Amino acid sequence: MVSGQQLTSSLRTDQFDFHLPGELIAQKPIDGPRDRSRLLVYERKSHQLKHSQFRDHAAWLQPGDLLIMNNSKVIPARLRGRKAGSGGKFEIFLLEEITHNQWLVMLKPGKRTRPGTLIEIQTAAERTQPLMCEVISKTTDGHYCVTFHGSKRVDEQLEDIGEIPLPPYIQRTGKPSKEDQERYQTVYADKNGSVAAPTAGLHYTPELLETLRKHGVQLSWVTLHVGLGTFNPIKTEWATDHRMHEERYEISEDTMRAIQAAKKAGKALKQETKGAPKGHYFTKSGNLVKGRLTKDARERGARLSDPKDKQRSKVPPVTQYNELDLPNSALIKIN
Repeated sequence: MVSGQQLTSSLRTDQFDFHLPGELIAQKPIDGPRDRSRLLVYERKSHQLKHSQFRDHAAWLQPGDLLIMNNSKVIPARLRGRKAGSGGKFEIFLLEEITHNQWLVMLKPGKRTRPGTLIEIQTAAERTQPLMCEVISKTTDGHYCVTFHGSKRVDEQLEDIGEIPLPPYIQRTGKPSKEDQERYQTVYADKNGSVAAPTAGLHYTPELLETLRKHGVQLSWVTLHVGLGTFNPIKTEWATDHRMHEERYEISEDTMRAIQAAKKAGKALKQETKGAPKGHYFTKSGNLVKGRLTKDARERGARLSDPKDKQRSKVPPVTQYNELDLPNSALIKIN
């Protein structure tokens, strides 16, 4: 018998290629409430597929089940600017803040960009002092470390200078619209940090969440900031040679207690974020757990670890509501 690890290690990346017709990719949300989206349900006992709508979500959950939501909020991560001197156009895609006003970014064009390059950020409002982006270094992954000048806190100005980072398969002739800014965000988004939406949660409405509560479904929250690992294409010949980008997470004491209580009661745990925590190491005190999802953690089922405590508490199998998986996407390989 071939083990799962042996099977995974023998998979070539091109075995995940498939044809995805462009005309089948929706370019805008459905008209009307979000929860009118279609829902494909797989019944494990009967092995049947059923077509439903997201608003009927409660029909597939039982009172006492625990639904874990990702409350990370998408930041306006796409900036536009011009190279100082030549005026050449640049697109700056923010990936993660390293320290104060220093970020890890993707640059377009980026192959010939050298440390010391200055890019003036385009802003809608006039400024007494230009907002400049200075390239500091290039990483081994081909990304860049940059520092922003001309702002005390550039992260607090992103709403004015940045654009909501719609995925590349969503085509727009100009900048994202106000509707895009609203619909590419979950209704319960609360903590800034994601550079792509936890899209499986985009279908929930306040009314649907209230319906779930009345049905007896418990709602709990984690924060998993969606990063480069979600959409970075795999370029290695073998899937296991791909280096996953780390993602930051937080799990509160209340959420950990809710998970432990649901496990003890034998209730089902559901999550709406692909790649969200499936197994956890909890501190004995039940304190807030923060950290990163590492390459190894993502490959082994997104297990989270607290280096201070190795008392392991496994979460039962998770049902996920999946977003679009593109060919050569890391998403389709870690699920």
